[in-house]
Amino acid sequence: MSVIVTGGAGFIGSMLCKLLAERNDEVVVIDNLRNGRRELIDALGQKVTLLEVDIRDTEKVSKIIKDVRPKSLCHLAAIHFIPYCNQHPLEAMDINVQGTLSVLEACKGAPLEMVVVASTAAVYDICDEPCQETDIPLPLDIYGISKLTCEHLARLYAAQTEMPCNSARIFNAVGPNETNPHLLPQLINQLIRGQSTIELGNLEPYRDYIDTSDLAAALIHLLDRKQEGYDVFNIGSGMEYSVKGIVKMCENILDRPIEIKQSPQLMRKVDRMHLCADISKIEQATGWTPKIKFEETLQQLMKAGIQYV
Repeated sequence: MSVIVTGGAGFIGSMLCKLLAERNDEVVVIDNLRNGRRELIDALGQKVTLLEVDIRDTEKVSKIIKDVRPKSLCHLAAIHFIPYCNQHPLEAMDINVQGTLSVLEACKGAPLEMVVVASTAAVYDICDEPCQETDIPLPLDIYGISKLTCEHLARLYAAQTEMPCNSARIFNAVGPNETNPHLLPQLINQLIRGQSTIELGNLEPYRDYIDTSDLAAALIHLLDRKQEGYDVFNIGSGMEYSVKGIVKMCENILDRPIEIKQSPQLMRKVDRMHLCADISKIEQATGWTPKIKFEETLQQLMKAGIQYV
C-alpha cells in the first residue's frame, strides 16, 4: 500500500519513512527541504519518493494525493523549534496552521482510510502529573497554540468528511538525524568534541523522551487503526528525566566528570517543571508500547559520536 508523509525528510519523518519502507509500503514524501534533508530520503531506497513541494500549495498537494491514491497520510511538516516559533509567531502560525489546513483540504477529495496529524505535548497546561488526553489543553507558547489549532482543524476535517483522523500529541523525540538545536543536540555536540565544561539553559525541568523508532512505530499503529471519526493520543515513554539527570547519565557513559555552565541565552524565561505522558490510551487502543529505554538511546548517540545539524 502507499502512504504519504509530509515533512518526511525531517527528524521524525525520516524514521517513519524508514519503518514504512521496511514493511514494503510505497512512501511518497512531501517536503520543501527547509529543515528536512534530501540525503535522509536518498538513503532509504526506491520505496521512498521525495517530492519537493510546500504544504501550503494546496493545488500541488491535491494533485499529489490524486495521483498517488494513498491508503493513508501522516502530516508531520511544521516548524517545531519552540524558541523560533516564539520569535517568529506569524511565520509559525502560517506554516503550522495554514499548512495543516492546506493538507486537510487536499485530503478531502481522496478516500483515505486514515489521516494522522502531528500535534505536541506543548498543548498541555502546567501539571506535575502525567498528562492525559482528557486534560483541558492550555498551551504556553506559540508553537503549542498553533498545534492545538491544528487539532481543531483535524477534528473538523473528520466531521466534514466522515473519514477517520487522529491527532498525535508527541512528547520529546530523541534519536539520530535531529534537525533542530534541542537539548540533546546541544549537549552531545559539546561532549563529542571533548569539552569537559558544557553550556546549558534550564537544568531542573523534567521531560518525557521517546526514541524516534518507538515514536515512528506508534504513528504506524495510528495510521493502521480501524476507527470512525476523530481521536487524539499521547505518544511518549511515560518516564521523565531532568537535565541534571541526563548530564549524570552522560558522565557515566563517558566515565569522566562534566561541569555545567548555565548560559543566559539558552535559558527560557517561562519553563514548566514537568512534562510527562500518560500513554495508557494508545497502549490500550493499539497494543503499541515503547521498547527502547532513554538510557539506551542516549548511550547509542553518545558512542556513535553523531554530529547533529
